[in-house]
Order: sequence, then C-alpha cells, then structure tokens
Amino acid sequence: MLFRVRVVSGPRIHWDFTTIALKRSLRRYTQPGDSVLEIGTGPYALLSLYLARRKIRSLLANDINQHYVNHARRTAAFNALKLEVVCGDLFETVNGTFDVIFFNAVYIPRGTGERLGLNHLHSWETDWCGGSDGLETISAFLHQAPAYLNPGGYVLLGFNPHYLPLAAIMDRCLQNDYQYTLEANSRLNPSRVLILRFSKEKPR
Repeated sequence: MLFRVRVVSGPRIHWDFTTIALKRSLRRYTQPGDSVLEIGTGPYALLSLYLARRKIRSLLANDINQHYVNHARRTAAFNALKLEVVCGDLFETVNGTFDVIFFNAVYIPRGTGERLGLNHLHSWETDWCGGSDGLETISAFLHQAPAYLNPGGYVLLGFNPHYLPLAAIMDRCLQNDYQYTLEANSRLNPSRVLILRFSKEKPR
C-alpha cells in the first residue's frame, strides 16, 4: 500500500524507515523525463517500482545479491511494470549516466551488527553490514557515483544516524567533493536523506 507494489511470496519484506524517507525525497527530486538508478534494490525493488508507476522515463536497479535480483525481476513482471535489474557490487555492472542515483545504504559496523545478532537474523551480511567502521560501502558509493551522474544530477543517500554518526557521513561527502542538503522525513522517522550534488567535473 505504501509503495503501490504487489508482492509475490519470497524473502521477508525489505523496507524500513529509510525506505519511507527516500520515497518522500524521490517524489520531490525525480521528474517523468529523468533517468534513474537505484543501488541496492533488494528483493522487491519497492522504490524503483514506485517510480515506475510515476512514469519515470528510464529506470535501472541493481543489487549485489543475485537471489534478490531474480526476485525483483519477478516482482516487476507481477506488477506489469518495466524495470531493468542487474546484479553487481555497487556500480560494477552499471552502464550509462543518470539524472538521479539513490541508495538506501548499508551502514551498520560489523562488530555492532554481530553484537545485535544481525548476522543471525539475516542470511546475507550485505543486507546490513557497512564494513568494519560502517562507512566502507558508503565511501565506495560516494567515490564511484560521480562517473555515472549527469551534469546537474542528484545523488540521494538514505541512512539511519542511530548507528553511524551523521558528522562522519557528511565528512565523507565533503572529502568526495559533494555539496549536500540534509532532509528529515518527520519527527517520528529517525532516518535521513542526504541530497548531494557533485561540485567538480566528472572523472574522465
């Protein structure tokens, strides 16, 4: 109901407070004529399929987990929506450039996740782990994204600052030459979305 996506049986539903926060930001920062890339779409591609219902011109989603990619493709077909889904680590199998790139990041430090038992709750570490300090995956994403971003485009990075200091993420954004705006969904939603613009020429 939240995302206007019908789901078929499969993995447990993959959405959280950050998914809701990103949905609000995507509604503001995407237009029907845009080309949009989602990194880490999960087994149901909820946000990408939400955008497909909004008639976004070109949509590509990816995930590192082939099982999730297969299920996301089935979900798109079940909803009769056009969505290309590829398997790869971040931008590994992505071609082309985009007006908007968004990522519901993994950011929980490995040690913290293991203490919380997330390694037992999830079948794959890539569902939650952001590396030893929680910033490894985000840092790689921020470093790689500009090569796939159209001039004047936006990068939307969603996360929950409960597990990772907000200042640490903002510092990584500045290190990678982004200008940023921070969006909060509501007082009831702890997740945040960074709206990023790359402030230098794209790498050649």
